[in-house]
Amino acid sequence: MNFIFSTFVAQAVVIPFLMGVLKYRKMDDSFRPFIFLLFAGVLTELSSVILIILLHRSNAPAINLYSLAECIIILLLFHKWGLFRDRKMHFYLLLVVCIIFWVVEEIIFGGIYNFVPFFRIFYSFIIVLISINRVNYIILVNAGRTLFRNAKFLLCIAFIIFYIYQILYEAAYFVSDHTGESYSVTNNIISLFGYINLLVNLLYIAAVYFIPEGSLNRLGKNFNFD
Repeated sequence: MNFIFSTFVAQAVVIPFLMGVLKYRKMDDSFRPFIFLLFAGVLTELSSVILIILLHRSNAPAINLYSLAECIIILLLFHKWGLFRDRKMHFYLLLVVCIIFWVVEEIIFGGIYNFVPFFRIFYSFIIVLISINRVNYIILVNAGRTLFRNAKFLLCIAFIIFYIYQILYEAAYFVSDHTGESYSVTNNIISLFGYINLLVNLLYIAAVYFIPEGSLNRLGKNFNFD
């Protein structure tokens, strides 16, 4: 039942993706990388279902390829939001380090066919740090305003929740898989996957709903260019 629930919840990423597709042309273009992230998530979930249920194979290659795409797209998203505006070299350096890490783990050491957790833990930690940085900035510049209609704030909260959990999940799964022991703590962490995914997908839906329109569309409404 837990597998069925987790699988169903994982497919729910299609909802914010379809919402994003409908809003794509009019949305602020700094949010467009997030729609590509959702698209990558939809493809990965579909690939996982085909590999596991139909072909009876591991979905490790799909997950590992998605991990690299996810890392790059989220870094690009924060770059579009201006996080690296005065530190572009830091953005490119971080991007190169992440790609090299992935290549070493997945290609050179052959981890692409297995669930090796180190790259996912590494980039999850980076995403948590930059999300916290962005949340602090959003709170500072929006003092006195409600933040629950702020798409950037909602996405950063979703990222913090999900990637802190992913760090714990990957560590718990690694310990359980390599020690052969079934600890209650690790089992409890792993069993929360579906519920965390549900919460994050709900935040994604809210964030996509509140994504602002691009400047040209706003100008068109304000000055009745129609």
